[in-house]
Amino acid sequence: MIREANSEDTLEIAKVHVDSWRFAYKGIIEDQVLDSLDYSKRSENWKLVLQESSLPMYVSESNEGEITGFVHVSEYRGNDLGSENIGEITSIYIRPELVGTGLGYRLFQKAKASLTEAGFTKIVLWVLEENKLGSNFYKHCGMKPDNGKTIHPKTGLVELRYAMEV
Repeated sequence: MIREANSEDTLEIAKVHVDSWRFAYKGIIEDQVLDSLDYSKRSENWKLVLQESSLPMYVSESNEGEITGFVHVSEYRGNDLGSENIGEITSIYIRPELVGTGLGYRLFQKAKASLTEAGFTKIVLWVLEENKLGSNFYKHCGMKPDNGKTIHPKTGLVELRYAMEV
């Protein structure tokens, strides 16, 4: 089941987020950085995001009510694409053991629908250049690299922008 997130979900969201980073970015981001990730700090960050977000955030739940993934969307945070009506998928993560089950795709579709309903005509997201698992997933979802490139502020690694018209 996918539903709108609330402030009571932030610790479980943080656990998915941290565990996903440790899985997906092993060998890409230094172990020291991954080992330093903290559930409670990440939970506090997500509480602030939920409070300040103008668009909903979504979580997926198991039949037992455990949060298994999440997706956060917003208006595009960059200023390099002109005045286009652009939405952004800022985060999409699932529990590592659920990679390949279709859950990530369902969360992506929920984000796409949410941004489309909000009136956005283009969707973008950023993926670490070395994250081939993520890049392949986004291509499967219909996203394409659009030549946007930046440096991730916390890791110093290159990120590539992917985009799609909706």
